[in-house]
Amino acid sequence: MSAGRRRPPRSGLLDPDGAATPIGVSLDSPGSAGRVVFAAERNAQAANQLSLELPVDGTPVDFWGLGRFQSPSRADGDARINVRPATGNVALLTVPLMVRVRKDAQTLTFAERNRFLSALARLSERGTYQNYRDMHLDNTSDEAHGLDGFLP
Repeated sequence: MSAGRRRPPRSGLLDPDGAATPIGVSLDSPGSAGRVVFAAERNAQAANQLSLELPVDGTPVDFWGLGRFQSPSRADGDARINVRPATGNVALLTVPLMVRVRKDAQTLTFAERNRFLSALARLSERGTYQNYRDMHLDNTSDEAHGLDGFLP
């Protein structure tokens, strides 16, 4: 899947509780392990915080959440996104997540290697891995991995 097809996360109000004007919220990602940075648009400069104005009619607002360079997770759920009121300090919502890093197979720890092999086994049991493998071998060109759009 190319980066251009990827859909950004969304935020919106479920119950505006009588509000007549948009509700301002701020997103941040505190912590020392997995960290997330935010951008209002796909190609905008990412920052540690992002302010959003959420329409009272519940229309979702897109934003981009990206893993912060050199701040990967050490465990599932150690990164989080906090949603705070624009004028407050108390989190309205906290979403735990994991900032993933694509590692070289040669640098995996024993536990990481076992988790990876277990995931491949589950994919293989469902037939998903075979589809992925075939997609990369059948009717493909050696040029595909050398084109500009491959890595994104």
